[in-house]
Amino acid sequence: STPDLSRFGTDAYIIKGIIQHLEVEGGCWSLSTENGKHFELSGSNIENILKDGAYAELIVRNVDEFSTICMVGNSVEVLEIIQLSKLK
Repeated sequence: STPDLSRFGTDAYIIKGIIQHLEVEGGCWSLSTENGKHFELSGSNIENILKDGAYAELIVRNVDEFSTICMVGNSVEVLEIIQLSKLK
C-alpha cells in the first residue's frame, strides 16, 4: 500500500533506489534510482540508519538550494524510511 504523504506536507514524495555512502570530506549519503537520478540525503540520524549498498524506499522533501560537499544530485531531507533491505 502507498503511505499517506499528507502528514508530511504537500511537498513530500517517495524515492526508491540504492543507497551509497560516499567518502568525501567526512562522507555523505546518496540514493541512485533505476532511471539514473541521484539524490543527496540529509536528515537527523540517517548515518545511524542507512546502510551502504541497501535498497531503500524513502519519503523525502527537497531541501532549499544550498551548496554541498558531495554535489551528487538533488538535495533531499529524509522524512521517513518506508523500506530498507539488503541487496541479494
